[in-house]
Amino acid sequence: MNIEAILFDLDGTLINNDRNKFGKEYFEIVYRRFPRSIPFSEFAEALQGAFAAMTNNDGRRTNKKLFEETFFPSIDFPADRGLALFDEAHKHDFPGLEDPAEKIPEAKPVVESMFQRGL
Repeated sequence: MNIEAILFDLDGTLINNDRNKFGKEYFEIVYRRFPRSIPFSEFAEALQGAFAAMTNNDGRRTNKKLFEETFFPSIDFPADRGLALFDEAHKHDFPGLEDPAEKIPEAKPVVESMFQRGL
């Protein structure tokens, strides 16, 4: 067998990530870009639903399309305007989020070993 690549799952394999902490902060920074007429609880519930839909995606639609079809109707907001707000949040606000990732010390030597083997 000729192995050409090794694929690693990031969360729990190469890093530990506190999804609850990250998710809460992420929801808040994105929400700041949206009108206050949308209650945060409604926004967060719709966002969780869209993420769940993408997690369970059967592959017939892209995650982006599935997100658009799930999230924006839930908050009664135009997808084109909403996507622009997400883009703004990702470009300007996301870099300022605290990094909740904790390095797994054993990950670096394993990945380096794979590179040394040409994988």
